[in-house]
Amino acid sequence: MEECRLKNDTKGMARYAKQIERTEKELNRVTAVGKDFSNTLKNLDKASLKNLQSTLKQLKRQINGLEQGTDEWNRQAAAIRNVRARIDSIRSSLRATQNETKTFWQHLKEWQAAAVGLFGYVFGKMMGFLSYGRQVGEEFAAMQQEMANVRKYTGMSEKEVSSLNEAFMQLDTRTAREELNKYAQEAGRL
Repeated sequence: MEECRLKNDTKGMARYAKQIERTEKELNRVTAVGKDFSNTLKNLDKASLKNLQSTLKQLKRQINGLEQGTDEWNRQAAAIRNVRARIDSIRSSLRATQNETKTFWQHLKEWQAAAVGLFGYVFGKMMGFLSYGRQVGEEFAAMQQEMANVRKYTGMSEKEVSSLNEAFMQLDTRTAREELNKYAQEAGRL
């Protein structure tokens, strides 16, 4: 750069200035990464999974240039083992949490299916009971109508018609009471 300044070469000076700027940025980045790397190694139990993985990559790169069996190589290998152990611990913890969550949702689905089945059963029974109640009510209303018609056409009192219906129930016949009441109406008309 000094030579370019002496020659009054402004383009050369600008080129070297950019190169110096890039070198300083790279130096700052490497320094920051080194600080993260050191902090991660010092605080393995507090480091994030991402920092641990980044540190492991750096350790692997560094150990590649070392001679096996040296103190430095042994320190790097120990650091790699420690970082791997911490990563495995975190992953194991995550898997346990995921399994617990998965088990919870499976149980919830099973309980939901049981609840829906129970609701369906109870609802079906209720609907059957209501249907039976409606049918009984309709049959009762039809019988009351027939008994009213018997009173109308025969001139019998309500008590007499009730006694007649009780007598109909005592008969051993396949003819329904409703039909017998219709016969009584016809007899009254005649």
